Amino acid sequence: MNVDALIPKLVALWMIVMIVGFSIVALQKRHCDKKRIRDYLLDKGYRDIAIQYDWFDFDKSNATYQVTCRSPAGVRVMTTCKIHRWNEDIYWKTPL
Repeated sequence: MNVDALIPKLVALWMIVMIVGFSIVALQKRHCDKKRIRDYLLDKGYRDIAIQYDWFDFDKSNATYQVTCRSPAGVRVMTTCKIHRWNEDIYWKTPL
């Protein structure tokens, strides 16, 4: 096997490794974001928390999540929140 035949295979392998690596990092980031949202809501007395990542919100600097929970008064709350990717601040569509 000569070098000219080996280079495309190495490039393809490198690209696969990079895609898998970036996917693992993205999934870990979503897991940490959901934990931060859940902890924030639990501290405020909310319960029955369901958090879904919004795949089709193409915001480059924020991750968007759809949140459904019960308030301390027992009212069902549905809202959207965004977590800034760099400083990890949580922004709520409707204040809780």
